[in-house]
Amino acid sequence: MPKRNSRAARLGGLAVAGVGLSHFTRPQLFDGVTKAAFPRNTRQHVYIHGGIETALGLGLSARQTRPLAIVGTIGYVAYLGRQRGTQPIATEQRQIHQPFHDLTGRRGILITHQPAEVDHQ
Repeated sequence: MPKRNSRAARLGGLAVAGVGLSHFTRPQLFDGVTKAAFPRNTRQHVYIHGGIETALGLGLSARQTRPLAIVGTIGYVAYLGRQRGTQPIATEQRQIHQPFHDLTGRRGILITHQPAEVDHQ
């Protein structure tokens, strides 16, 4: 593998590992997206996925473990896609208004649309 591709693969793997670790340091950032596919025990799933993503990222960053990590990543993405596909889709949405500051200090309001809560019984 050329050196440039090897460096990109290493940095990409470390980035994935960094995102995985952030599941532990800022789990609330992942609650919304995780709850869509895992409505029960959401926080536990956030931590589990953080561990998986950290391991996959570290595996992708090392040339010796990259092939196995690629297979693991494909399996993980397929699992997440399948899990998301098994959950009912909410038809109602709610608007969320979140104040924010950009890098220059300007203030604004970010309007996002999130699915309304769905009862998964």
